[in-house]
Amino acid sequence: MAVTRDVILDLLPLYLSDEASPDTRSLVEQHLESDRDLARLAGQWEKRLPEAPPAPVNPEAQAL
Repeated sequence: MAVTRDVILDLLPLYLSDEASPDTRSLVEQHLESDRDLARLAGQWEKRLPEAPPAPVNPEAQAL
């Protein structure tokens, strides 16, 4: 099965949020090298992402 642009579009949110596996990251990066329009779009989306949320607090340390 060929990896289509639609598949890469489905994977972009995971890739841009750094939640993708190393294999998925590699797949997306390979595709973006050959699809400059999609790479440009991914760059625009990345700039719009909110900052990463703070690290979760230890549940045992949370006040009730």
